Amino acid sequence: MQPKFTTERLYLHLLDKADAAFILEILNTPDFLSYIGDRKVRNSREALLYIEKISQDPATTFYTVKTRDDGITAGMVSVIKRPYLEHYDIGFAFLPDYMKKGYAYEASIAVLKKLLDSPEHECILATVVEKNIKSIRLLEKLGLQKIDTIEVGNHDYLLYRINKL
Repeated sequence: MQPKFTTERLYLHLLDKADAAFILEILNTPDFLSYIGDRKVRNSREALLYIEKISQDPATTFYTVKTRDDGITAGMVSVIKRPYLEHYDIGFAFLPDYMKKGYAYEASIAVLKKLLDSPEHECILATVVEKNIKSIRLLEKLGLQKIDTIEVGNHDYLLYRINKL
């Protein structure tokens, strides 16, 4: 997977310490807290530690998504090899001001294509809570199909999959 690339309207780069203010903001949005979970990041120092932890994990890649026209960070796309899944999991989170503009689709499809074009990925998975209708719609628009419901910890997740094209 390339460390950075562009789409028609977006620039994606690997999460780094310069993204601390963005991480602090996005991890505390109502949608993130409700659908993804509380990461307990409440200040800049904790945001930097969160970024450091993610950056050191070889099973985790986070891309920050910036608009090409003004360079504002709109969201992020993650690719994670979770211990309870056979294949990598794609995820996304965007700030409220950048939702419903097609940015999540544009960024996620770019990452998804890169993954599925690489020989090491025969398929990509995604997990989502059933009440997260916006994410379910986006996963389906990306071409992922629901294949199962799984329990992780005390939570149920819908499991989606897309195979190599």
